Amino acid sequence: MLGRAPMSAVRHRRHANPFTFRAEITRPDYAQIFERLAPLEVEIGFGKGQFLLTMAAARPQVNVVGLEIRDFLVEHVNKTAKENGLKNVYALQCNANTALNVLFQPGEVHRFYIHFPDPWFKKRHQKRRVVTPETALIMRELLSDTGEIHVMTDYEPIALDIRECLETAGFRNAAGPGGLMPSSTTGFTSEREDWHASQNDPIWRLLFSKKG
Repeated sequence: MLGRAPMSAVRHRRHANPFTFRAEITRPDYAQIFERLAPLEVEIGFGKGQFLLTMAAARPQVNVVGLEIRDFLVEHVNKTAKENGLKNVYALQCNANTALNVLFQPGEVHRFYIHFPDPWFKKRHQKRRVVTPETALIMRELLSDTGEIHVMTDYEPIALDIRECLETAGFRNAAGPGGLMPSSTTGFTSEREDWHASQNDPIWRLLFSKKG
């Protein structure tokens, strides 16, 4: 299966502190990487890469960038993409909390995907969350006029927190103000989604657009 990580990498830490990432980030030359210009979509925190790779294979008309803070997961996705001849997917290591407006230009991104982000339960750690009031505004600037944000989580409080951040930033909630989506917004699953579904765990889903 696309995205299945090697056994040595399966037992990775679920949480990775973004503030321990110190490498300098520069914007890649996407036209050179993908050897073409096409709509750009971004998954933040792709884990073992099942969603990222499956979507790229099913949607060759888009270029897909995956952001992940753990280097061995980045290496795994790029290696798997190469082995499967997927030229429209590229993974890179970064701290998305600080790198988004370095990696992407205003209006460049057509979709952001945020699946099962680290919840950072303790109040003093919540600044590490992927979606904060600050990053919500950055994503709004980077999205095209028809851009979207797709979110999944198994933790209801983080779903409600992300919903509040995105609604406050001026995004349109596809489920209506204060609403949640009843089913998948993409048609593709991640390994975490499959696992929670197998356990009959609830999954909270959100879909926001930049404009109504």
